[in-house]
Amino acid sequence: DGSSILAYHLARGYYQTIFHEARPVEELEWYLLSWLQPEPAGQASCAALDCALAGALVPLGADHAAPPGEFSARMSAIRELLATESDTVRLFGEEDVSVQVVTLPEFFQERERLTQGQAPEAAVAGELRDNSGAGLYQRAYLLPGVLSTRLYLKQDNRQSEHRLARISEPLFALLSASGLIAYPYAELRHAWKLLLQNQPHDSICGCSVDEVAAEMRGRTAGLHQLLDALDRRAGHAVARAGYEQVSAGRAGVSTDDPDFAPNRLVVYNLSGSRKSRPVRLSYYCDVAQKVPRADWFQLIARRSANQLFTETGVVPYYKSVDAVDAFVWAESVPPLGVRELGWPFESGRKSDIERVVVNSNSVSNGLVTVTVTEDGMLAVTQKFADGSTASFKLGHSFRDVGDGGDTYNFDPLAGDVAVEASFRSLAVGRKGPLVGSLVLTYEMDIPEKHVEVAPGSDEAVPVFARSRRRITHKIKTEVSLMRGVPVVFFDTEWNNRATDHRLEVVFDTGAPVARTFSENHFSLVERAAPGAPQRLPVEPGCEAPPDRFPCQRFFIANRQVFLNEGLPEYGVDGRCVGITILRSVSRLSRGRLRTRGGGAGPHIETPAAACLGLNRVRYGWTALPGAAKDGAPSGQQLAAAYEAAAEFEGTLWACLADRAAPPLSRSFFRLDNPLVHVTALFCEGADTFFLRLLNVSPEAQSATVETSVAVDEARMCSLAGVPGRMLVIRVAGAPEAQPGSGQSNGAGLAAFGLVLGPHELATVRLVIRQPG
Repeated sequence: DGSSILAYHLARGYYQTIFHEARPVEELEWYLLSWLQPEPAGQASCAALDCALAGALVPLGADHAAPPGEFSARMSAIRELLATESDTVRLFGEEDVSVQVVTLPEFFQERERLTQGQAPEAAVAGELRDNSGAGLYQRAYLLPGVLSTRLYLKQDNRQSEHRLARISEPLFALLSASGLIAYPYAELRHAWKLLLQNQPHDSICGCSVDEVAAEMRGRTAGLHQLLDALDRRAGHAVARAGYEQVSAGRAGVSTDDPDFAPNRLVVYNLSGSRKSRPVRLSYYCDVAQKVPRADWFQLIARRSANQLFTETGVVPYYKSVDAVDAFVWAESVPPLGVRELGWPFESGRKSDIERVVVNSNSVSNGLVTVTVTEDGMLAVTQKFADGSTASFKLGHSFRDVGDGGDTYNFDPLAGDVAVEASFRSLAVGRKGPLVGSLVLTYEMDIPEKHVEVAPGSDEAVPVFARSRRRITHKIKTEVSLMRGVPVVFFDTEWNNRATDHRLEVVFDTGAPVARTFSENHFSLVERAAPGAPQRLPVEPGCEAPPDRFPCQRFFIANRQVFLNEGLPEYGVDGRCVGITILRSVSRLSRGRLRTRGGGAGPHIETPAAACLGLNRVRYGWTALPGAAKDGAPSGQQLAAAYEAAAEFEGTLWACLADRAAPPLSRSFFRLDNPLVHVTALFCEGADTFFLRLLNVSPEAQSATVETSVAVDEARMCSLAGVPGRMLVIRVAGAPEAQPGSGQSNGAGLAAFGLVLGPHELATVRLVIRQPG
């Protein structure tokens, strides 16, 4: 967004362990003085001397190392030597040398004091993924292979983040604003702690021992169990709102019990735009009860269960019922709002949005039509809001190559030939009307493992080749469309029985890809297609430039959006793009690779990083409106790309309820600018809400937020929640409310405006008046 920070380069790297070693104090003194040399210590390094400080910053410590023992005593001994051995000090061109122990904040404060008013030595802009200086800057490797190591951890993380930040928090914020339930602050805070405990870099990057990954999966399971419990709590509160259970003759009956006899489907939309799409609904019905057969209902599964029913105020009891899992049509659910629909739906209810139609080799929802050719290639036609259409020959294939690397770096094998999957069969999957799909099967013969042809050393790179024994892998992909959603969904699964290889799904974009635009951390990053591959192996201390790129939920190439769920690595090859769906490795680190001139971690076997067994991945595709351009996407295309990402992840939450009042349709917060997206909505306390907004465009955007919540105060604040300037609240049909006046908008809609800079992430702190 144009902001800047001060960075400081550690010229000799951060990994300094000499104080952890049993060295004489004279060696420690000599080691410290060597940091004051005005010239680099060697050809493959740079000087650590900081002229502005007339000194050097010496890092202390290393990965996974406790603080060094007897440190204070050894520092005292070094100071005594410096005070008495002036001849040694003069060897380094210094008459007076002192040694201080400082924290990093203290160091930055001192350096800023000494350089006040001076420009930084260099300004660096961009993504900071240039590793061309690795050999000069103390083996400063980028380690790009961690993007695809242990992809199951990345998938867990994406699913957890989405559910916690985009579903649970905004749902309970809206329920709290309605007065239906208290915001579960302690429980959600605990869920965040579980998630964050999985996000230290060696953990989420997958470059740890297998036991670390196993512990992470345990935390993830605990997080989802907690969110499941909160879902049930929310469902009970919504179901009971608006009726007296005693007068209704249902005292002691759980809202999940079919005897509760719900008459309303309640759907919450946790995104900032109006939604019409299917929503997943699970409920219980009597054994003899028939499920609806209509355009608004599609059964996924039904099973018999001896179910335990319980909730607050209900004594637990068992009952034989059928558990139903289904898609239900939810039309025109307002943004950050709720809509109630009759249950079962009124007979004869119609929608202008086309249902999904499935044929033997095609599936269509009126917005997108997917056709599978005889050789298994996908052809797609998409219709846009202006009535125009565009056709694409997507292909959709799988490619596998050998990997001689480790959890840190992919390492191609010399002379390796990629293995391509063969299309085998096509069948109809789901038949609509809400979700329709085709199931494609592929086969590929993947070498069982790689074998070491020639061992390596500190100077020589080990030579690997893929084994002659091949194992046939069957890959199944379900290609789905949902009613009202202009996105193609892909669910792929296979049983991996080979090690040390990389598997990717490949799409044909229809033209050479000159550049891509990838969603990263609250930003869209432009990248040029990679140039000619570097000659391998690289020199010691160096690292090959990355041939794969990172993304969060999507990247854009040639007017097309490629979406993923926890698959953050993609590549470009001519007119094709590939998403890595598996990188199977067997070592935490190797000492020398073709792409990396040295080790990156301990040489430990990691069998679980081979990802043997069942693998499942999810990815998606859609096309953007407007003309294809070589430059950055237009504002309309940016808005469509971010909207597609929300549609791919899903933003609706539903439950059944009993109501006496007429059906409700209400938006709690609504924005008027499609380039300003809601990224978070959460609470602190009973009356303090935080609404986080992102300007997804490279230009400043103004936006108006309308709210039906009784807002007494609106302030801009920092990401940490520190309040800033007050925003002016305007109330429909009332004079402008003065900042800090406490004037409420209980009589109608309120609105406040704000301007967001390019790519700005803004947080608004709202103080609301609770209902009643």
